[in-house]
Amino acid sequence: MHKIDNECYICDGFGSYMEGSRQWLKSMKFHMKRVIDPCSKRVSRSLAEIEAVLNSRPLVAASDDPNYFSVITPCHLLIGLELKSIPEPDYTSEKISVQKR
Repeated sequence: MHKIDNECYICDGFGSYMEGSRQWLKSMKFHMKRVIDPCSKRVSRSLAEIEAVLNSRPLVAASDDPNYFSVITPCHLLIGLELKSIPEPDYTSEKISVQKR
């Protein structure tokens, strides 16, 4: 009997790209934690903005047809709509003191 090899092989170029992405993300998280308090709302807001920008990048090349100017983005797959701008937080439920205004 032969042992079945169930590893997933990725071409060398793609593998190095993924490894570089992981290293970049690890470095970014380390520096963000040093600069911003991890419990802060600014961290989650900043990461949400970064995620929105990354999800608005096109997945395929744009069409040559001038009448068709929309491209498929990850946002189309996640929420079914094209992301026009970064959603602003809703502060209507928060009580803001006079000093913070």
